[in-house]
Amino acid sequence: AEDEQRALEVMDAVIERVEDVDESQILQTRSLLLWQLGDREAAFDLALTAARDSGELKRLVWAAQLAEASDDLDTARELYAEALAIDPDDAQLVLSTAELLRELERGPEAIELLQNADATIGTLYTLGLYQFETDDLEGAEVTWQRLADLDASDEPEQHAYLTGFLAELLERNEDAQRWYRRVEAGPNADRAMLRRAGLLGREGDMAQARELLASVRASGDEELVEQAWLSEAELLRSAEQADQCVDLLTDVLREAPTSIWLLYSRALCAVDADRLELAEQDLRRIIQIDGDNAMALNALGYTLTDLTGRHSEALRLIERALELQPDDPATLDSMGWVLYRLGRLEESLGYLQRAHAMDDNPEIAAHLAEVMFFSGQREEALAMMETLLLDHPDAAIVIETSERLMRELE
Repeated sequence: AEDEQRALEVMDAVIERVEDVDESQILQTRSLLLWQLGDREAAFDLALTAARDSGELKRLVWAAQLAEASDDLDTARELYAEALAIDPDDAQLVLSTAELLRELERGPEAIELLQNADATIGTLYTLGLYQFETDDLEGAEVTWQRLADLDASDEPEQHAYLTGFLAELLERNEDAQRWYRRVEAGPNADRAMLRRAGLLGREGDMAQARELLASVRASGDEELVEQAWLSEAELLRSAEQADQCVDLLTDVLREAPTSIWLLYSRALCAVDADRLELAEQDLRRIIQIDGDNAMALNALGYTLTDLTGRHSEALRLIERALELQPDDPATLDSMGWVLYRLGRLEESLGYLQRAHAMDDNPEIAAHLAEVMFFSGQREEALAMMETLLLDHPDAAIVIETSERLMRELE
């Protein structure tokens, strides 16, 4: 594959010497080679021809996969539909089709497809996940119970992990712990311990949570080791132990000084610990490593405008982050907030309204209410704050914003 022309010549030579191979097989094999060589358009054209000429299941699926990878989602949907007409009981085909429908924002069709499919670990878990994402919590509960009751003796570890994960999403924490404990081997054993640690931390059992995370790190898996450190840092941060979080990550970063996620996590803890110089240092280090890291650009811009007077500098950082991710609600919120701090209230409102329409995060809502208040929409702003206080009574940003607005009324 280092020599495209040579690779194609060898393929042609092989085809000449092989007998009794149908044309669609030749087309699919050549399509695969072209895909590996990076010629996606030609690969897809051959795959589509092979699928249309033969009508065979595997050719249709291959063409559908290439269509999906090429972002031709409507063609992919048509091909998957033809494949399903041939074998409606193929669980993997059902899952691929459902995921494509979800990408096309045709969630109800995806759910209906999964509801009518044979009950397998994959179809039930995915159905429950889609129902949860569409706020059909009652339906997701029913699906979770079906998954829990499923006889999955051939894949017990996978069954236990996915059943636990869906239980966790549904806030059935005791059930989640019980199912995660069943995952004693296989690729998800350490991930189950990570999930258990998170649940224990949220319940306040920090000692056992950190013990589990230490066990995960003992596995030696580089990715899981980093995740375990990040999870422990988040537990400390959530427990308002920001200084300990910074100390922990400082030790870890000595061994992994270029880890973007560890640097980002320490920056968040440093902000909570009122160590802004360290937070800025870590976020700038991430930008130095990856100049297009929108997450760090946005975080640094927001930190500067929220906690310092460096609003013009913050604006430049947030503008760059917004170029990279124009539809991200957190970045839209940051843009709205920096414009507010610069006194550009009318422009600020537009960004905050867009962010709030995409994400009902209490911080975004509190920012929007404050800008509305100082833009002359006091009654609407106070009504929004009243609702926020009812829905998020313990959120610091909501409490602080409410108190600030009340002082303005005095």
